Amino acid sequence: MPTRNSFGRDSVLTIAVIVASLLPFLLAPLRARLFGPDGRGEFAFFQSSFTIIAAASALGYRHAHYQRAHRQARPGSLLGRWGILATTAVGIVIGLPLVTVAFLQVGAPVGYGLLLASFAGPLFATTQLEVAEAQWQGNQGRVAALAGGPPAAEFVLNLVLFFSRSLTVATGIVVTLAAEALRIGTAIRSRVLRSKRLEATESLGDDPAPTAGDSTRLLKEAAVLAPALLAPLLASNIDAVIYGGLASTALLGFYAVSKIATSVLILAATTLEGRFLRLAHSRGVLWSSSVAVSLLLTLGALGTGVGHLVVPVLFGEAFRPSGSALPVTALAGVFGGLFVLLSARAAREGRGKSALHAAMACFAVVGLGCLSVSTGTSVTPTTMALPLVAAYAVACFSLIVVLIRNEKTP
Repeated sequence: MPTRNSFGRDSVLTIAVIVASLLPFLLAPLRARLFGPDGRGEFAFFQSSFTIIAAASALGYRHAHYQRAHRQARPGSLLGRWGILATTAVGIVIGLPLVTVAFLQVGAPVGYGLLLASFAGPLFATTQLEVAEAQWQGNQGRVAALAGGPPAAEFVLNLVLFFSRSLTVATGIVVTLAAEALRIGTAIRSRVLRSKRLEATESLGDDPAPTAGDSTRLLKEAAVLAPALLAPLLASNIDAVIYGGLASTALLGFYAVSKIATSVLILAATTLEGRFLRLAHSRGVLWSSSVAVSLLLTLGALGTGVGHLVVPVLFGEAFRPSGSALPVTALAGVFGGLFVLLSARAAREGRGKSALHAAMACFAVVGLGCLSVSTGTSVTPTTMALPLVAAYAVACFSLIVVLIRNEKTP
């Protein structure tokens, strides 16, 4: 049974992870002032495209791990041949079109950075498996290393570049790639150590190590669960790709600054995913969702109030339209964060199809909404965020209804 000290240590580590994850966002004002609206738009395109490539190529391995662990099945191993081929293929298919757009319309540094990411599918999937294992086991120390270490390193490296007057769009991209490489290296090290422990227990006749068949079954489940897991990330990033193709990079730069509120809240929800799963199991979906919404709303309201006042001061008067859009982007973050948590709960309860349907609705609403807004007569950061709010709200309400019904079913 966990002791009071262990709970205290876990709480401290959780707070540390959240703080570390927020550190890169503190650099946003510096980037905005140094890059300007156009450069900020270029960097926003890179960040969104990189997130899409990393998330898509990793498929739904994190939720597949939760689902198999719930059934007390062996989680399997990404080292299987088909898993490596599948994640590599998805990364290339998704990444190369984005690379092409980057080289033709955005900039060469963005294109080269995305090209590297396009071939790293197996590495992204390995990282997600290790995150899932750490979350499921409640190993906050490993969660802290995987989720908190890279953002902290990114923050430090960016500061070094800033004070050495070397922070540009190109060097910012290099730092982002280096931070992700650190996360991948941490995950690989953790996986190697865990594999050695599995081999040791297998030699004693306990807990046989995963086989190739386990890896194949895990891949199939990951493919089925992928849309539900990817929808929040895709929906919160595909807008930048669409707007980047149909609007100027300067307008995208304004929108990217305002959408920091959305990203922060979704990131906070992802960090607390393991705790939400345990809370939902003991207290129910409705109660745990209420707690999550209350927390996210509090964070969103605080960030909106402060951000609306300080955006012109920190980012410059040119970014004042970004501050006006913060209430809408924060609301999108509340619904987006809740959707992340509910999707994880659905996977744990074996409701993958319900999560899939909600994810498809979410992606369709945000995609069509962004196309509609971008072709309108007046495009502003505020109107650009409306599709996110609508999409996440629809997905959340549909999943809550399904999960509550599932709890009431004997």
